Amino acid sequence: MDMLPQSLTAGWAKESTKASNSAIPVQGSGDETAISIFTAPICDLFVELFDLKENKNNWLRRQAIVVILQQLLGSTIERKVRDTLRASLQSDSIDKSILGLQEMLFPDGERRPPSEPRTEAGKHETKIGASKKLGMLIPDVAANMIGRGNARRGARRVFSALQDRRLNQQLILGILDEIFDVLFPAIG
Repeated sequence: MDMLPQSLTAGWAKESTKASNSAIPVQGSGDETAISIFTAPICDLFVELFDLKENKNNWLRRQAIVVILQQLLGSTIERKVRDTLRASLQSDSIDKSILGLQEMLFPDGERRPPSEPRTEAGKHETKIGASKKLGMLIPDVAANMIGRGNARRGARRVFSALQDRRLNQQLILGILDEIFDVLFPAIG
């Protein structure tokens, strides 16, 4: 269960790059036109997670999802990311974030006491509960668009992918790397 399917890890960068290079231009806010840098990886991830690539019976679903995400949601996703970044980089927002971090680490000006370590039984119970919730949520939300069987398999794949500590570290480091490349382009 903790093993990832080979198709999720093998060639991910190659497939993502290929799809990103063929992204459909979308209209941004105002008169700017941009290639969707967010939509292509989301489409790749969606198609890969829900087995829409391997099964020849799913070609219509795959095409519909790609068109919907790229044409309808592409500019919306990019606009939301831009607006969120602008809002989070305002001085008031940075001040609130720093104060929140300070309060979390030092509640009432005192160092936070160490929490009790979780037991193996507690960890296992949490893992089972999270698996059940994800297994119910994804099929309920996505079954009409991608099929109930594909949604169940996708939920299992997402859950198993999130159980791999090394992949989680790689994901976080990759996201941070991209953020720093965007914020500080002269360094990279």
